Amino acid sequence: MRTNRRGSQIAVTFSDEITTLALELVKSLWAELGVGGSQCRHDWQAIDLEPLIIFTASLARTDDVFVTRTISWCALNSSWMSIDRLRNLSPRFCPATRESLAVFISATDDYARSKKPDEGSGHALQVASGEWPDLKRPALIQLRLRALVGAGARAEVLKVMLGDPEEPISAAELAQNAAFGTRGCAEALDALGAAGILKVEPAGDVFVYRLARPSDLTMAVNGVPVAFPDWIAVFTTIDAIREYAARKGEGQAGGVAAAKKLTGALRTRFGRLGVAAEVPDIKDETSVMAFENWARSFVADHAGATLRTDFNEASYTVHRLALGGWIATVTVAGGQPRPLALSDTPMLRPERRKQRRSKPDSLGDSALVVEMMLQNLLTRAVQRRLGSTVNGKAASEPALSGLSREFAAELLLPMHAGQATSFSEKFLQRWLANRRHWHDISA
Repeated sequence: MRTNRRGSQIAVTFSDEITTLALELVKSLWAELGVGGSQCRHDWQAIDLEPLIIFTASLARTDDVFVTRTISWCALNSSWMSIDRLRNLSPRFCPATRESLAVFISATDDYARSKKPDEGSGHALQVASGEWPDLKRPALIQLRLRALVGAGARAEVLKVMLGDPEEPISAAELAQNAAFGTRGCAEALDALGAAGILKVEPAGDVFVYRLARPSDLTMAVNGVPVAFPDWIAVFTTIDAIREYAARKGEGQAGGVAAAKKLTGALRTRFGRLGVAAEVPDIKDETSVMAFENWARSFVADHAGATLRTDFNEASYTVHRLALGGWIATVTVAGGQPRPLALSDTPMLRPERRKQRRSKPDSLGDSALVVEMMLQNLLTRAVQRRLGSTVNGKAASEPALSGLSREFAAELLLPMHAGQATSFSEKFLQRWLANRRHWHDISA
């Protein structure tokens, strides 16, 4: 139930729930881009700007102030956007969303004309508005690549390949995932291959491509995030679910037939997202309810509104202290946080506070905290297999110190003093697995 302006309670519909969760999702992603006011729940997931813009346009009536801020951002940061991708991706969304996008783009153009700065003052206007993206944030790998090679097919091809650097991919699949035309992607592949950035290999009747030196490219773009979600598939799926929910709320197309039509139309996208086995088969009203429960969970998970923790799973929180130094805590599901690691911080006497504030924390300080955090993670994994009395030395790794410095440089040093961030046990496990693999293939 929710309360309207008159204080009366009204029922919350399935459509309301999906739209609210969808709004939470886009607000978190836009916060990474500099549109503040919302919690960042996607710090280490690569953002895809164009599908985000299209989907945001469909939410224009849900939060006018927020959407107006995104319009302002697009007008002030149009150089980061790809009009070609917007045009290519638009047909993958519902008709109502495409109509909303046209209104959104028109409003963006109007705002840009009304706020056109004097020559040479564009950057100052953006900084003053507070909508200038911090390209060093891990989630903005797409914009860093565009800063390097331009907002064209080359940047998008490189982003797709960085998402899974050891996996060869065909030109046709690259064009589909990059959302550029076949010709544009072919020209990008030829240029990147000629520069030695890509390797070309025969695979049956086609050629496949892979990064020649993924670790070098990773360093060139100041690191990459841990996860590269398929935001095109995510947003088009949620868009279709929202359309279904809206029609059902209006009494136009509810019931078994509508749900079956929706799941049939989304089957390919379910496969791309790896969730096909989770989606209930639509047979009767009971299975429709099961599907709608799954849809709520799907949107909530991507929005970061739910936190799934297995029994005895741990989460780790790292604080960058306002007066300098780092502290990490570990929390086991259902328990209270306990201190895990503390960097060497000077006594906080008044005469030392000013000195400490002016001294940047070293990479070594944060890496020490990360190493203790990762050691705890590995120890817990060994103890699950061999018993809780196993000594932590059994889980030690010679490369842990170097990996800890990489983790600290990419994920902790961008934090501001006074900030904290949390990592789930599964997140850290995936990060370690990915980084070990990168080192193996670049060795």
